[in-house]
Amino acid sequence: MKTKTAILILIIIALVGGGVISYILFFSNNGASDTTVPTSNNQEQTFFPISNSPNNNQNDSGDIDQVETNEFNLPKLRQISKVPVSGFTLFERTSTSSVSSFNTESGSDEFEEITETIYRYMERATGHIYETSARDSLLQRITNTTIPKVYKTLFSNDQKSVVLQYLSNSNQVETFVGEIKNPETSTSTNEFVLSEIVGSFLPEQIDNVEINNSIFYTKTDDLIKKSSSYLTNFSDISTQENVFESNLSEWAIEWPNENIVTFTNKSSSDSNGSLYFFNINNNSFNKIFSGGFGFTTLTNSDLSKVLYSENSSNRPELLYYDIEENQPYYLEIATLPEKCVWSKTNTNVAYCAVPRSLVSTSYPDNWYQGRISFNDSLVKIDIENVSVEIVPGLTQNFDIIEPQLSANEDYITFINKKDLTLWSLDLES
Repeated sequence: MKTKTAILILIIIALVGGGVISYILFFSNNGASDTTVPTSNNQEQTFFPISNSPNNNQNDSGDIDQVETNEFNLPKLRQISKVPVSGFTLFERTSTSSVSSFNTESGSDEFEEITETIYRYMERATGHIYETSARDSLLQRITNTTIPKVYKTLFSNDQKSVVLQYLSNSNQVETFVGEIKNPETSTSTNEFVLSEIVGSFLPEQIDNVEINNSIFYTKTDDLIKKSSSYLTNFSDISTQENVFESNLSEWAIEWPNENIVTFTNKSSSDSNGSLYFFNINNNSFNKIFSGGFGFTTLTNSDLSKVLYSENSSNRPELLYYDIEENQPYYLEIATLPEKCVWSKTNTNVAYCAVPRSLVSTSYPDNWYQGRISFNDSLVKIDIENVSVEIVPGLTQNFDIIEPQLSANEDYITFINKKDLTLWSLDLES
């Protein structure tokens, strides 16, 4: 009887203790209030709420990112993000590493420079920026500014600024230009301090925005259906120069060369289009060539060649146009330029994702709208040597968009359109 009484008392104590702990945990977190995302009417420079998450290696989906420290044992095909991203960039970073005296002839510590490829991206849901290295899989969060539902992010060439777009609560397209304040190290705790994104807004309802050394964007006047183009600087976006106006409003733009912005009529399966070059130095606007239905383009960096596609028997036919020769050439490949990237070191070489199978439908409309999806292979196209080489390593099903090459072209990185996650393929291993 005494034993039963003792057990009963222990059970009561455990229940009461659990209740007290639950009460404390609940009410200690109940004081936080929700913060709404402001619009461009705000005049303050810090527009977005700050996250106080203490775990820099935990993304906002709650997953702890796996840390793999063996730089020589990373997979050839690597998933960089586990959650959807709104944009990414690749760049090289050089750091100094010490070599232990046990490994040197002099018997004293020496230093060596290490250059590594850095992947940096923005989470689509939160606007937080993360980065990791091609040498290991440690994922580091670098910003604490929360910007919900970002659908497009562009990183400046010096990695110090971002241009991002998202829909406001009133369903207006907001375009924000922000500086990534350099992370600092706390002298008292020696802990990494997350950066903030501080900046200001461009006008609402911008149609297109692209960056090079500065910012170029187009905006349509819905009343008269007229498009205006503007040029501004990262350092002072209050100075916006109206550089071009057009009676056409449906454009797709790219900035492949420092001096030239390309304008292509927005593609549709039931209309043809043309490619134009706009020179930002003298504001000239010149037609390069025209294409058929489903016309979409990708121009290389020296402006000598253009990958483009046309609808052929309800399938996207990839061609290239030689600007100097004023002549198109068939590549005998069925894909879209949006799935390609030109080489940075050889302007005759491009990498393209090619669907393994195609259905007969309206291209590119149904793919744009998500009604169809592809499972891609990857090929390397050498125009000068008239060759197409299959690149091995895509062991999963991907619908590839926004491919980018690293500076040394040893990695190709892309977004999987199926779930908007970020992946990288080692081209040399």
